[in-house]
Amino acid sequence: TATVVPSFPNCMFRCAETHVPYGLHHSKVLFGFYPAFMRVVISTGNLIRADFERKTNGIWSQDFPLHTEKTRSQPQSAE
Repeated sequence: TATVVPSFPNCMFRCAETHVPYGLHHSKVLFGFYPAFMRVVISTGNLIRADFERKTNGIWSQDFPLHTEKTRSQPQSAE
């Protein structure tokens, strides 16, 4: 079932049902918004110190430029 947190009304939080006594692999995604770009970060580790100090994890990140009115009106090339 989904849980809505009053301080984050646009977000729904879900817990994965697990039938094993140990953890499951699940990725985490973070979106960072800056004046000129949006950064997407996907990580395999929980955002706690022990996961990054004692376990092997992967992180992928990429910055995407934000559209402006000028870039929205220009056709995209199919390269």
